[in-house]
Amino acid sequence: VLDRDEFKPVEFGDYLIQSIKELYPEDFEFRYRRIDKLFGQTYLRTMINDSSPPELIIAKWQDDIENFKQKRNKYLLY
Repeated sequence: VLDRDEFKPVEFGDYLIQSIKELYPEDFEFRYRRIDKLFGQTYLRTMINDSSPPELIIAKWQDDIENFKQKRNKYLLY
């Protein structure tokens, strides 16, 4: 990582998991309770298992981020 402000660790993790799954399909397996709990949703695991491209997964959680930003607005003080 050369620029920590530009590095997107969650996106990197998505690409890394996809790469590991492609390289070692026989050995790849989620411990679903852990990954779902870590991510906070089940769609990451299901989309990776369905071989969805990382870009599609990233676009999906962008929608979640926007929804969160909308909900949090009324709680921001400044």
